[in-house]
Amino acid sequence: MTESQVEWLEANWRLLIRDRENRGLLDPEHPSIDVLADALFLDTSRTHPPFSVDRPPAKWGYYVGLQWASETMGPWHARLTSGARRPRRGG
Repeated sequence: MTESQVEWLEANWRLLIRDRENRGLLDPEHPSIDVLADALFLDTSRTHPPFSVDRPPAKWGYYVGLQWASETMGPWHARLTSGARRPRRGG
């Protein structure tokens, strides 16, 4: 992602989630290809500003997903390292 994409997403990712939730697009059981494409696919026309809630940066879903997970469950790297421990050998 470009610096301008990341800057816009840092400032607006919560707004994107709220907007998608209000429109019933946040967690559909069977998302349409249009919903997936909007969030995950590379659309070269959306790699440069101006960005908006209706025209977010390309591939915004990856960034927003990490931000959302970090905010609700803590840093992803801490979750990876604080998982189940290996069982002790020999009792």
